[in-house]
Amino acid sequence: MIRIARILLEIVRVLVIYVLGGWLLWLLENHVYGGNLAFSSIAALFLANTMIILILYRNVFMHTGWYQGENDKKLPKKVTLGMTVVIAVLIGLPLFCENRLIMRRRSL
Repeated sequence: MIRIARILLEIVRVLVIYVLGGWLLWLLENHVYGGNLAFSSIAALFLANTMIILILYRNVFMHTGWYQGENDKKLPKKVTLGMTVVIAVLIGLPLFCENRLIMRRRSL
């Protein structure tokens, strides 16, 4: 019974981390990029935020929660580095896409 309660508490903890982390990252990105972003830029930022939260959870938060599983391992360094590169590209993508849209609108 205690194990089920710990698992449920950990699920709630994961959801809170995901919602609060995503909200804080979105506020930061919204401040940096301004409010008017195309849907493709929003999708890229959402994917990047999800990957950031995944890396933080697997490498930091997983080891401090209520549920301690047998397979609680950090992500391998190569996986973390590869995901970080993908995150950097996804976060930089709106700069490229939005500038092209602005230039296209000015030329019309």
